[in-house]
Amino acid sequence: MGDVGEPVALVILESPSGRPQDSGLTAAELQTHLPVPEVVSSVRANLAAAGFDLGAAVGIAFSIQGPVELFRQYFGATPVQQDDGVWTTAAGNELPLDALPDHERQSVRAVVFEPPVDLMDVST
Repeated sequence: MGDVGEPVALVILESPSGRPQDSGLTAAELQTHLPVPEVVSSVRANLAAAGFDLGAAVGIAFSIQGPVELFRQYFGATPVQQDDGVWTTAAGNELPLDALPDHERQSVRAVVFEPPVDLMDVST
């Protein structure tokens, strides 16, 4: 991926079988919620062509990283890094999808900024 000082966001793709319920999703049902491989490839290709660095696609998501200006141009929102290292925008941690092309907007459920790993609560 790119420079450490650049924003990183998680692209979460829509499930072709609809959004899972908040509860009751099991490992056996997970396969039905994975995005279609062609959709994953298409969305990834568009974001790469725009200039984002891409992380590996895992399950329903993959990461993107790039300069602040690239996020502003592509999503219509300017990422700002807070003192604790968390990236956000004036509207919060989720980027607006309104500026995406129609085919991407239909395939992308959300694009969210994640806190740096050292700020995540990973206690068990």
